[in-house]
Order: sequence, then structure tokens, then C-alpha cells
Amino acid sequence: MRRHVSSFALLLCSGCFNTHPIDEGSSGTRLELIAWEPEDGTGIHATSFFDRELGVECAWSYDFDAEEWRCLPRPSGRLLFLDAGCGQPAAHGCAVDDAPFFTGRRTEYRMAECGGSFGLSPSLPFRTGARRTVDRVFERDPEGECVAGATGPLEVVELEPMPNDAFVAGAPRPRPRDGDDRIGEVVLAGDDGSELWMGHYDHERGAACSPLASRGPIPCVTDWGNTTGPTRCGEAFGVTYEARPECGREPPQLAVGLEYDACNRPIDVRVFRHGARLPEARVEACIDRPTEHVYTELIDATDEVAWLENEAEGTGRLRALADRPPGVFELWRTLGAYLDTELGEECSPVVVNGVMRCLPVLARAMDEDDLFADAACSEPALGARDASCSAWTYVARSDTDGPCLDWSGRDYYRIGERLDVAYRRDDTGACVVWEADGPGERDYGAFRVAPVPDDTFVAFRRL
Repeated sequence: MRRHVSSFALLLCSGCFNTHPIDEGSSGTRLELIAWEPEDGTGIHATSFFDRELGVECAWSYDFDAEEWRCLPRPSGRLLFLDAGCGQPAAHGCAVDDAPFFTGRRTEYRMAECGGSFGLSPSLPFRTGARRTVDRVFERDPEGECVAGATGPLEVVELEPMPNDAFVAGAPRPRPRDGDDRIGEVVLAGDDGSELWMGHYDHERGAACSPLASRGPIPCVTDWGNTTGPTRCGEAFGVTYEARPECGREPPQLAVGLEYDACNRPIDVRVFRHGARLPEARVEACIDRPTEHVYTELIDATDEVAWLENEAEGTGRLRALADRPPGVFELWRTLGAYLDTELGEECSPVVVNGVMRCLPVLARAMDEDDLFADAACSEPALGARDASCSAWTYVARSDTDGPCLDWSGRDYYRIGERLDVAYRRDDTGACVVWEADGPGERDYGAFRVAPVPDDTFVAFRRL
């Protein structure tokens, strides 16, 4: 169970986390932790660091070639080149925003040691230089070839490569065990003494563990695969793979099965150990397609793993769901980092219209039908097959043009009753009655929506 110091203590010491550390992280001699707290509630949200020596915000990035972590500068964006040989690096002018440093990113495909390929996004630090207007830019494609990119006129900023050792290095490590607690924390520890929480650590197994998303208790497992198989035969199968010592790969010892609700939220998770291999005839009788997998029976392993409580903690309107894995904290996921007790919704911190707020994770973007609730096509409506999973919807808008679109502008609406009739504009601009088309049209309808102010959702203040 993660613990938080009181908000009052933090506010008395904004910017001095060395003396008041929190579980989410702490500042070092060079990196200062950037953290946020809800204005009405509890639970700290740590995001990144401020590099005092360079005077720029930075975020941890892993270099696959150097096999090291570095806190590289923000902003970051696509890495461009001014020449056909991709030897003169540059960035879109709107991406740099007059910052003294910039981290360039690009997608790259690499072959795995034991077959197959994977994609990664190398991050390269630069010092920014002069602004120029050019007619064309070039980029490296995922295979590393230099190819022509967008045509101009384009405003770009020249970039000067910087060595990685100009930035703070770090490495993941577990924090010391606290008493008899089995589950602890893994932090990204900077060479300057800074820390940023990365995830959970199982001290009994001596390894980082992955919390599996669920609305109930969460198992934190160190080595697992999925259960599989149609349950036509009344059971799920475990899937194992051949050991590949030359790849450093062993079959997972555990299998997990997730149960989802009608809103695609994981509501329950079970943990199993692989048992005896199932006879091929039994597998073929239950699986309709050919398979090369090895299937096993499943033995309940509930008591073999550590379980996290996954309950809302704290006081105020927002309560932190502190045991949730970091991967579910994004707006488009179905589980949130906080519980908004006033709205009865799970939410996660997202910057909207320039302010970080806790926005409902199940809020969905309005469909592209551009529907309206009135015959004048002035009152927006939501087109959806089902609006029962969330009371909220939004329209995203970009406040910038060109290659640096910023979609943090959003207008939120509360979903109301289903409409008997909805309207849209036809190709001539006339407002006409809307009729759903395509498969399942009888299940597709429109819903009235009412705009809500941004302060409907709790804001965060920077500590």
C-alpha cells in the first residue's frame, strides 16, 4: 500500500522535496520533482522533473543503444532534417516554443534477437539554434532511410546534437523493504539522488511485479501469461511456450484471466498456475482453428501472489486509487487514478484548456456525425449505440494549426435523454433530419447533451 504525506506539509515546502519526500518521488541535487495535488482531495500526482542546471523540464527516456536512462529535456517532438542526407537536424518551430533544448524522437524498427521485429522511439537531445523558413524537410523512416517529408514554406529550428552525459542518468531500483510489507516500490533513481515512482516490487520474489487492472483487488505478479480458449468445453486453457534459453526466455509460470463488464472495464481477475499438458484431442475438440500453442490445465494460484487493496484513499472530493498500475492512468483507458466522490466517476489527471483537471475516464468523444438536437442545427447531440457507460462526452479542438496540432482544448457535455429525432447538415449546408445507416442501425441513436463549465471537474495545483 502506497502512502502519502499530508498535503499541508507539502504546501509548506513547495520545491523542497528533499526534506519532505513522498512515495511518488523526491528531488535531488539537480533535478526538482514536479508534482501536483487536487484542489479538493488527496493523492499526489508526480509527472516529471525540472533540471535546475539547464533550466528546463525533463522526463526519463531509455536509450536502447547505450542501455541507460537519461532525463531528457522537454519539449519533445518529431526529428526532422534540412538535407536529403539527413545530416542537418531540425524541428518544427511550433514544437520548440523558444525552448533552449529539445528532444527529437522518431520511430525505428529493429529485429529481435530470436526472430520477429519491434518498434521503438529513440530520443536524442539537442540544443536549439536559429529559426529558418524552408521549402522542404526530410525524415528517417522506420527502416532508417532518409525520405522526403512535408513541403513548405515551413518554419523550422536548427538543432545542435548534445551528448547524453550532459543530462542526469538514472536506473530503476527497489526501495528498501518497509517492515514485513511484501509489496514495495520501484523508483527511477537519478544519479543526483532524485527519485520518481515507476511501479511495484515484490520483496518475497525479489522482482518488480505488474498489478493487473481490476475494479476489485489487484494481484501483483512477476511472471505471467494470459489464459485463452473458447469456453465451449466449460473451461479456459493456459498457454505456455517452449523455453528459449538462447533468448533468455522461459515459459511464464502463471496465467491470468480477466473478466470485463459491459463497458469494457476489467472487474475481476483470477490467477492460475500451469498444470499438466492437455491432450491434443481434447484441445482440438474445443478450438475451431489450428494452433501450435501448448495448452495446459489451470490450477488456482490465488494464494501464491500478493494482492493490493485497490481502494480509494484520503479525504476531500477526490480520493486516490493508489494501487492502480500507471498504465491505466491515461484518459482513453477504462480505469482512473482517482475517484471523484461527487460525480461518482473514476477520473485521471489531464491538461484541458490549459489547466490540469481530473477528467472522467469513460467520457467518450462525440462521433464525427456532427449531430444536432434541434431543426436549426445549433444544439449539438451525441450519436452513439449506447450512452449507459458514461454520463459525459466531449468535443476536442485544436488551438494551433499545421504540424504541431494541440488537441488539449476540449469542451465537455453531460449526456441527457435519448432523442426521438436528430438533425445534421447535408452537403449543401441545409439542416435535415438524420437517419442512421449501416449495420445495427436500429441500435444507433442520438442523445441530448448539455455543456458544462470546466470547473465541473476538480483542478490540480502544482506543488
